[in-house]
Amino acid sequence: WILFESVLLLFLSTLYLRQIFRHRLLSAHSSPIPIMPTCIVIDGNGSPTPTSCSQSDFLKENPRGVYTTMRTLRGTNADNKPEVRVFEWDFHMARLRDGMATLLQETNLSHVRVSEHFTDVVKCQLNACMECHTALKHEGAEGSGAVDVLADDDNYRVSVLLTHPQLAGHEETQQTPNNECSILTHCGILLPRPKTAAHIYLKPGSRSQAKVKDSLWIVQRKALEDAMPPDVNETVLFDPSSGTIKEGLSSNFFIVNKDGEVVTCGDDGGILLGSMRKGVLACCQQENIVVKMLEPNVNSIEDWRGCFITSTSRIVLPINKVTLFDEQLAKTREVVFEENEVVNTIERGVNEQLWNNSTPVRN
Repeated sequence: WILFESVLLLFLSTLYLRQIFRHRLLSAHSSPIPIMPTCIVIDGNGSPTPTSCSQSDFLKENPRGVYTTMRTLRGTNADNKPEVRVFEWDFHMARLRDGMATLLQETNLSHVRVSEHFTDVVKCQLNACMECHTALKHEGAEGSGAVDVLADDDNYRVSVLLTHPQLAGHEETQQTPNNECSILTHCGILLPRPKTAAHIYLKPGSRSQAKVKDSLWIVQRKALEDAMPPDVNETVLFDPSSGTIKEGLSSNFFIVNKDGEVVTCGDDGGILLGSMRKGVLACCQQENIVVKMLEPNVNSIEDWRGCFITSTSRIVLPINKVTLFDEQLAKTREVVFEENEVVNTIERGVNEQLWNNSTPVRN
């Protein structure tokens, strides 16, 4: 009976959210929309709202919390019907739940809890966001002034934030019912990944609390992101005293050594374990590619035969140029990599497994 009530509540909530959005859209119809926002935010009130707010700004503007970023995929199911899925759905839900438990423990907020039904709420919010995008597209087709940027085959980059006002010190004014975490969602169009190998920076540095996807990291990494010119895709961090490399600002990092082995920081090496990283390790096992769970080292870069990064938006992105910086952040050298068959095999393999490792989410 409790389960029935929960499912019924979620169904009614979805219908309610859809009606709210349609009302907002029709209310705004009399005012021309010069640029149609292609992102949807669901805030603490549960209302889907079109916005031009980026994912980074969304995470910076809300109280600190644990977040995850997922990608949707469109395809057909066994009955040959259209279906929308999320890659490694269970992985992302576990990241939110476990990460929030760790953050609450470290901030002495043990009385705050995550709803046992939070995964259902996330799925409901995601569906409401997709409904909003569909409505935006239809409004644009009917000549409301919307820019025609939403296509039927668009996939989404979905960021979900678990947070609580007390994480920002607002305990007296913004209490949530039963001390439950708020669930906030940002849904935007997933831009195409680069079609060619990328250029990255290797800089000294590290991140704190790497095992938790803490939204505070969005603020902490901003200076490094701002220092990247448009032709640089990512900054990967290394320990200046040892030369060991852990991860990028928003990616996991891998190299291929002279023996054709993949080398990457181990699970217990103080990095954030990404969903695409999981896919790479599974692909290597399937293709009999040896993986060494060791931190790559910048001091042995001459022995690298290739390298690549992984993330939700990049999937597997080969690297063709690395610019190395010293502790004073001065450029010291550039290394160019030729195309590598091991990297190509992994890139193909991970792309091929995306659909089968995804969970249907569309209502």
